[in-house]
Amino acid sequence: MYYESVMFESKKTMQASKRMLNSRLRKGDASTVDFAIARFLVGHCSSDEMLVQINSIPPIMRERRKVQALFYMAIKEFEAGNREKYYQYLTEAYNLYDECHSVTLEFEYYLAEICLSKISSEMT
Repeated sequence: MYYESVMFESKKTMQASKRMLNSRLRKGDASTVDFAIARFLVGHCSSDEMLVQINSIPPIMRERRKVQALFYMAIKEFEAGNREKYYQYLTEAYNLYDECHSVTLEFEYYLAEICLSKISSEMT
């Protein structure tokens, strides 16, 4: 929902997305790695803090979470108007496949692939 609100520039959807994320943070143990991306999206932690927490989990799960984190870092950069960082983070997310094929289990891997494809077609 956060991704869609940024891409379609919908303030109403963004507000709903942040309400939903904050609600989930209040209901669970928000300090756990399970909520790292949600905390990042609502501004409760930096991308570096999120990645440190994600890097503390075991391999395979780490890469799966990292592809999600990198994708949402890219979306935050798109939202801020920084297209270079947007492209960089999308590329990092997509290239995680080279390290761990299980990243393809995450929807964000395919979203990164689609976004990169769109950028590529716009450049030609």
